[in-house]
Amino acid sequence: MEKKIVCIGNMTHDTLLRVEELPKIDDVGYVYDNTKCMGGRGAIVALTLSCLGCDCSYLTSIPNNPVAKKYFNFLQYNGVNVDGIYCDNTCEEMYEVFIAITKKEENCISFFKPASLEFKVTQKQKQICEESDIFYFSTHQKKYNLELLNIINEKNKIIIHNVSNYFLNTELYLNAMIKKSCILIGNEEEVNALKSKLKIDDLRLLFKINNNLRAIFVTYGKVGSKVFYDNGFIEMVAADEALANSPVGAGDSYSAGIVYGISQNWSYSDCAKFASTLAAISVESNTSYPDIEKVRKIKETRRRMK
Repeated sequence: MEKKIVCIGNMTHDTLLRVEELPKIDDVGYVYDNTKCMGGRGAIVALTLSCLGCDCSYLTSIPNNPVAKKYFNFLQYNGVNVDGIYCDNTCEEMYEVFIAITKKEENCISFFKPASLEFKVTQKQKQICEESDIFYFSTHQKKYNLELLNIINEKNKIIIHNVSNYFLNTELYLNAMIKKSCILIGNEEEVNALKSKLKIDDLRLLFKINNNLRAIFVTYGKVGSKVFYDNGFIEMVAADEALANSPVGAGDSYSAGIVYGISQNWSYSDCAKFASTLAAISVESNTSYPDIEKVRKIKETRRRMK
């Protein structure tokens, strides 16, 4: 039976500014191209999974804003179950992210503009959680996450956390994340911050702290990713080659690949290999999310191989 997936995260309005190089202090950077598009970790992962043919719901809050409604319709059109999206009619501002992408360093710097959005657990969201099998947490709304985590029984559900730095600043949430997660995903910087917060020097100690933990995936940019599993086995998976256009969203596409592989009962090694393929598609994209048509082609190729 197909597993039902829930992505919990923020929806953002992204402005990607392409510059030759990042300016020094008191200097000026020149923008030679810009793109406005939907962003947000949960939104990108939900969109990618739905384009791969998954039964995927997205839980978030959006404001009473025409751009937010446009992105809502975009997700719905591409197969995401949007019944769990709560519209806060008292707020008209979206979360915004401004990202300067430099071709010279092949890197970026981001600025996040918050909004006074209310995140509310609705009856429909509770119903979706009860009926679903896999949960991917990426929103920085810790109070909202904790309420959802208390609904989910980690004994018969799969809980996946993106190890974002904002999860580590609150001991209550950090403990809940470590206790309930089956899978952890993060980049090298995020995982180092996690180790520092827990005062451990070896990531494999997490398997002793949490008996429910099955695997940890750590990304290292162009080098690839490491998979920790079976209480200590480590495997290095090379990154796919790509003509880099933008690093924005590559980590989210990688996460989508892990979630997809878990939903298909793949080995952790195969999950990481597929995740690297999606990340490569993402860095070649002009938007914060991967090229939808390329993702759909992967879906069709996999379907024909069955």
